[in-house]
Amino acid sequence: MNREPDSSGVQLSWVLAPNSGPRTLDGTRSYIFTAQRTVWIVDPGPAVREHAQRVVDAVVATGARRVGGIIVTHHHEGHTGATSMVRRALSSATGITVPLWAAEPALVPGAAPVPSEISLDSRIVADVIHLPGHTADSIGLLLEGGELLTGDTLLNGAPTVVGEDCTLHEYLQCLNIIRVMCMDGRISGLYPGHGEPIEAPHEALVASQEALAHRRERLEQVRKARERGVLTVRRMFEEIYGHDYVALREEGARKSDLESFREGSERNIRAALEYITGADRA
Repeated sequence: MNREPDSSGVQLSWVLAPNSGPRTLDGTRSYIFTAQRTVWIVDPGPAVREHAQRVVDAVVATGARRVGGIIVTHHHEGHTGATSMVRRALSSATGITVPLWAAEPALVPGAAPVPSEISLDSRIVADVIHLPGHTADSIGLLLEGGELLTGDTLLNGAPTVVGEDCTLHEYLQCLNIIRVMCMDGRISGLYPGHGEPIEAPHEALVASQEALAHRRERLEQVRKARERGVLTVRRMFEEIYGHDYVALREEGARKSDLESFREGSERNIRAALEYITGADRA
């Protein structure tokens, strides 16, 4: 998929990976952006050889003369599994070792610390924004034209799972940062790691507001359940997410997808409980 270059001259495209599911939605989006005949890859995707080849083909199709680097928004396998395959193929084709950047290099083999900005000569092509919440090493990329690549911080079609190494307090702050940036006109569209891109400024603002509202609604559901004496995560899951879980099962979801849905939902419940009790800010 390609979109036309905006007035800044940055062109953005993406390749959809074949790893759809309740949490990954239609699959992982591997993004490719170009400026001045230089190309960068964001989140090469899962370790599927055919997908890695499609990403490489898409890079070649841009007509770029130079590969600026590969950036991962966070370390999860669905976003980084194909990294070595894509990097090896592009390094072989260009004769140089393609740079690889991550916020936490120890979690992504071969990576260097991501810079605060992606630049080309004296031009800043993208700003790197740290967005801890889904994972502690989550980042977003704000391209020169206002497109925000959100990774898994804000999805289109499902709630984000708050990571074990993060707090709901941190995540709410990240969602609010995105909302304020949309209100200020700094964001022209949201491009999530999963789910369809939101390519209009007003729709991006609405999406950021809805993400915050949804999280606060879930928080209130957990709070009220706790006040009624529902004290275990299992019982809260049955009360808050039980209908969705049954619907997925009746639709024929795979056992692994059902387990993933339960695990992610229970983690969000625990994050909400930590927030309510103040444990995540102790």
